[in-house]
Amino acid sequence: MRMGRRITKCVYCSIKPKEKVISYFLILSLSCRHMNLEIKETGTSPGFVFTSEQNHWLITGRCYHTEPKIVFEPMVSWIQNTDPSILLNCHIQFRLDFVATTSFKTLLEMLLLLKSRVDNNIEHVKLDWLHEAEDEDIIQTGEILMLACGMPIQFLTF
Repeated sequence: MRMGRRITKCVYCSIKPKEKVISYFLILSLSCRHMNLEIKETGTSPGFVFTSEQNHWLITGRCYHTEPKIVFEPMVSWIQNTDPSILLNCHIQFRLDFVATTSFKTLLEMLLLLKSRVDNNIEHVKLDWLHEAEDEDIIQTGEILMLACGMPIQFLTF
């Protein structure tokens, strides 16, 4: 089931998006720098907002979907198909309430893929872990993720 109108080409540069149906979402390839993406969060999977002009991802909500690889497919696909020079300047913000073990593993794999695609030039990739001041569990999850992926993550209270 598709919602909204079908995009046939970018109104700015006329690139035609590749379509890929993941779960019940219509995902457009993010090869065009003018295309943005928004996937609403559900009770078990996070929401995603991608702003192509700023090369910015925001991931919000709870991560305990039974198939996290499907949930994170838009980001993984973007990392795999985007030129490494664009990846070098990306900004990813995580504002998660809960991360299940299977989702943690998928997040780690995604960050390791990003790290390998930028040839370990991680100083230009900006990662933020947004958390409530008193939420020790989510802070600890972010710290473990940072140590496991070997990328610096800035911890910010909201």
